Formats: sequence, structure tokens, C-alpha cells
Amino acid sequence: MGLNYKRVNFELLKEELSSLDYEVLMRNKNDEKCFIILKEKFATATEHHIPTMQLGPITNPSWFLHEIKRLINARKQSYRKRNKRCQTELDRQQHISTYQVVKDRLPVRGRRNRQFSERHHEDLIAK
Repeated sequence: MGLNYKRVNFELLKEELSSLDYEVLMRNKNDEKCFIILKEKFATATEHHIPTMQLGPITNPSWFLHEIKRLINARKQSYRKRNKRCQTELDRQQHISTYQVVKDRLPVRGRRNRQFSERHHEDLIAK
């Protein structure tokens, strides 16, 4: 569940928060207790005036196999390592070789290549 900020009723939220008598609420209390009271009042007001929305599950397309996900993660990890500590030529060459292997095994992006052939799909599973 997520909050739907596009449908917030700001007028009622503002009215509820401005109608509170903060002097009475926070009289004879230390800063920490005042903050806790203010936080609770704000949380209940937002709970009443900001509707929730159902978030659907994130689904991958049928062609997006576990193998493709693993390859993409390997490419990202290699890129992060390269940026973090590309001190030596060996690190750079290792990143380039990993990146090239992943690039060769991943399908090419583009409108014509969105749907993969059965042969390519079977090749990915076999590797």
C-alpha cells in the first residue's frame, strides 16, 4: 500500500492541523515530548486526508529470464567496481572483459529486437 499524494485533500488537512491548540498541547512539556506529540498529530491527520492506493506486483516480461537478470546484475557490479577502484590496468581490463561477455550474451535493444527468437531464447537457457 502506498500513499496517493495526487488525491490529497489539502484544505481539510490544513484545517485539521491549524485547528489544534498547540499551546495547550505542549504546555509544560520538554522538547522531545513536544516533537512526539506534533509527529503523532501530523501522522493521524495525514492518515485521515491522504488516501492510499494499491500497488501492483512488479512483473517482468516473459522474455526477461533469470539468466538475463543475472547478466545485467553482473554488468552493474562490474561497473560499480570499476568506478570505485579502477586504479590499475588489470582492474580496467577485468571490467572490460566482463562487460564484453555480458554485452555479447544479452540481446540487442531496439524496436526490431524486442521479441526474441526461439533460438536466442534457447541459447540463453543453455549457457
